[in-house]
Amino acid sequence: MKKLALVLTALLASGVAHGQSYPSPTFQTYTLKTLPTWPGQQVGLWGSNTAFANPSWLTPAQVQAMMPVLSVAGGGTGTATPSLVAGTNITVTGSWPNQTISWSGLNYLPLSGGTLTGTLFINSPTGVRIQDPSQPADQKFWDIYTQSSELIFRTVNDAYSAANPWMIITRSGYVPTVNFPASVVFSGSTLVPTMAAGDSSSNAASTAFVQNNIPKLTAGTNITITGTAPNYTIAASGSSGASSAVTAYSGLKITASGTTVAITANSLMLVNSSHAGQYVSAPSLSCATGTSGANGVDTGTIAANTWYAVYAISNGSTTACLLSASFTSPTLPGGYTYSMRVGAVRYGASALVATTQAGATVHYGAATILLPGASAGSISAPTWVAQSVTGVVPPSAGTIQLALACAGFYAAMVAQNTSYGAYNSITNPPPLESASAGVTHASFVLESTNIYYASNYTNWSLTAIGWTDNL
Repeated sequence: MKKLALVLTALLASGVAHGQSYPSPTFQTYTLKTLPTWPGQQVGLWGSNTAFANPSWLTPAQVQAMMPVLSVAGGGTGTATPSLVAGTNITVTGSWPNQTISWSGLNYLPLSGGTLTGTLFINSPTGVRIQDPSQPADQKFWDIYTQSSELIFRTVNDAYSAANPWMIITRSGYVPTVNFPASVVFSGSTLVPTMAAGDSSSNAASTAFVQNNIPKLTAGTNITITGTAPNYTIAASGSSGASSAVTAYSGLKITASGTTVAITANSLMLVNSSHAGQYVSAPSLSCATGTSGANGVDTGTIAANTWYAVYAISNGSTTACLLSASFTSPTLPGGYTYSMRVGAVRYGASALVATTQAGATVHYGAATILLPGASAGSISAPTWVAQSVTGVVPPSAGTIQLALACAGFYAAMVAQNTSYGAYNSITNPPPLESASAGVTHASFVLESTNIYYASNYTNWSLTAIGWTDNL
């Protein structure tokens, strides 16, 4: 009872000290009850007096009303209106004891070291700023923040007035798309899986996959390939002597007459045994049949009724011409390593047969009789008779130009093979024929060193006009 009286006396004294008045209680005999456990339960006395007509428990609110001051030690302000005090970047709303504490700083979480554990939740458009105070000016801050469906990584300056987004991840459902709006330099090695052979997806590919799927070059005749993709080295590996593998000409013209072969051109490209080129501009060359070596015959003396290949040759500084009975491997004079076959001429009984060549086309200076005319074979069966052309075209000829002349109304026909029909066939006629007086011209692609003819009359002739050279 003494403790209870002291409590009441203290409460009354506290109220008086703060200008409050309470009715003077009339004490009676009270029975001390065992009080329920605090907090959340009723606290008070059981009994009756003039202040409380009926026995009752004091509620916490009644006790709080009797104790209006919350001490500083108890978390209050020591005044009659206690409340929490907001610190830096903190806001406190509401009234005691139902106050709300909120973060009022910028929309990032400043970290100055230590460890952040647990789950970090970022609510759009807020984010996280990472700071390293030891870095130079405008290199201290990094931002990671969300905006709509984007997660943005950026660098910011010290004043937070300029930013440079360097990676933006946009999601559509569960599928992310990464974009680099600024130039990003990657260093070190980025590992990706090696895809299966033939994979054509848009996945990143390893260097091994790329190397294994680059088309490989295959070396052909007289070609070597060294190195690895994509840095291949392609080189020629042909044999020595003259070669036409990479030769070229422009404005080529050759005339043969008497004992002289004259060569002119806009340009020539000669090659050596390694297929290195020697460019010759506007050559003007002359070969004499009575000369041996450069500007003459490669070996020995000129031979009658013989075809000669005509070459342009060079020692790297001087260009000359050369006649050789070999159409593939002339004997080059000492010091001359570059060559190109530019044509062919025929030496007759005692002089060159007159010809004129423009590019690869050659015409005789006068008609050269191939066949004087004879009744041979059958024009109706038909039965074909072979005729060699080696006397009128060189071994390098690809085509032959012919003229068929008839003096009367009798048939003669000519073909490059024996597969053609009779003179009067309308389904498989011969490529060259005449059944009346006159001259008929034709050009044949040579399939061999022979052509074929048939005639039922003798008063006709077949003349070689010229040929096309396979330069």
